[in-house]
Amino acid sequence: MIVIAAILAGAYMGYKLINVSNSVFKGNILQIFQNVELKQDANGRSNFLILGTSEDDPGHEAAYLTDSIVVLSVDQHNHNAYMFSVPRDLYVEYGEACMAGYSGKVNVYFSCANGGDTDADEQDRLEKTQKLIGGIFGLDIQYSAHVN
Repeated sequence: MIVIAAILAGAYMGYKLINVSNSVFKGNILQIFQNVELKQDANGRSNFLILGTSEDDPGHEAAYLTDSIVVLSVDQHNHNAYMFSVPRDLYVEYGEACMAGYSGKVNVYFSCANGGDTDADEQDRLEKTQKLIGGIFGLDIQYSAHVN
């Protein structure tokens, strides 16, 4: 009886873990075990833009700025990866009006791409920033993540 109770308790905890992870990761956590190739550029590389802000720090001034900007490029066939950091003070042309004007530091762009707070607004900001950073470095960036 104890073994059966332990198995049932473990199954229930596993079920709860999967349900919670679905809401946290906005998808099924078990999908990470799928063997699906990522989107690639013309050179066969998958490029990721990783943006870091400090919005969760209550006393941090300008927490909306992307003070960490990293580009990760992965070659799935040759099993190699390259990563570089984009200087947050890099002066760029935004291509649209922003709080700093039409040009300024690259770390301002993410927050001025749009001011909404929905998931769709977040995705729009990520896509626009992918295009801006990709245009600066001549990369087709397929994926992005905003880390707070």
